[in-house]
Amino acid sequence: DADSINTQAGLTTAGDAAVTANSALTITALASGTNDVTIAAAGNVIVTGATAGSVDFTGTTGTSTITQTPDAAMTIVGGSGNNTATFAGTNVDSNYTGSNANDTVTFINTSGTAVAVLGNGTNTVTAAAIADGTLNVTGGSGVDTITAGAALTTGNITVSAGGGNDIINLSDAAGATAGTVSITGGDGDDTLNLITTMVANGFTYVGGDGTDTLDLT
Repeated sequence: DADSINTQAGLTTAGDAAVTANSALTITALASGTNDVTIAAAGNVIVTGATAGSVDFTGTTGTSTITQTPDAAMTIVGGSGNNTATFAGTNVDSNYTGSNANDTVTFINTSGTAVAVLGNGTNTVTAAAIADGTLNVTGGSGVDTITAGAALTTGNITVSAGGGNDIINLSDAAGATAGTVSITGGDGDDTLNLITTMVANGFTYVGGDGTDTLDLT
């Protein structure tokens, strides 16, 4: 029944797993260790309490929402609908690859590496906790909003915004005297909001085609 909702109270796998549903799907606890899980559902998918090496929603046609539980490395690949991914890793590698829908990605990394490769939708990436780690964001042709830098000390932030009228909110509240920040705008009218004075060791901003705005207030 395509109109029904399948609810799985807990799913534990001893190896890689493929989950297929002909309707919406909710998994309240996904325990797969460091294994890889693919989820293909003909409806909206919600996964909470997720533990896995990777979760791939490529075959899902509805929205995909996933919340990671442990402080561990994870890779998430979005489905064809709107995606919401909330990572729990703080000092590990967190990787997200989006689709052409609208993606909302939240990293809480302080160290380690957080990577977001976005599709061509309207996307939001938040990585306010990066301190001595690395954040790499690659935007698509849609409107991307990226917020980062508030905790930066010796880490590195690199943003390649891509096309679209992108908004980048950048803070240096922690005083990153040894950190580096590199922002590259693409086509479109981009806005870079410098919420605090930048004192990072290396700060570069290169605007692309379009009418860009640098807001220092």
